[in-house]
Amino acid sequence: MRLPFTIRFRVNLSANGIY
Repeated sequence: MRLPFTIRFRVNLSANGIY
């Protein structure tokens, strides 16, 4: 996995309020 991809994925979920 790539760091930027994982971080962006978590940020996206966090922004949606899922994670």
